[in-house]
Amino acid sequence: MIERNEAIRRIRAALKKATGKTWSVSGGDRGTAWGWLTVDAPPRRRTSAYDWSEAFGEVERPVRAEETGHATKDERLELGLIFGEQGMIHYQGFSISPEDRAAAVEMAEAGR
Repeated sequence: MIERNEAIRRIRAALKKATGKTWSVSGGDRGTAWGWLTVDAPPRRRTSAYDWSEAFGEVERPVRAEETGHATKDERLELGLIFGEQGMIHYQGFSISPEDRAAAVEMAEAGR
């Protein structure tokens, strides 16, 4: 199994190489979250918010001043393609379990 900090370093570098952009790759800081990783757009690029509509599903809109933003749909799709998802990643980021770290590093380094 790939050590947590090594996985963070390698995924960051691979995503930068594959997309030309910097990504936020962070690890849980305590308890059972310790081994999990989250990949997301960095805070300055989290400019979207999402509402749910029965008619339209998830609707993207600009973030309001009092809200915490999320990655845009385009960036969510970009990460989804790299990590082998069927489509976009969740609006709160892509979670990687300790058991899936090695596979996630391989996918990021392959730049899928």
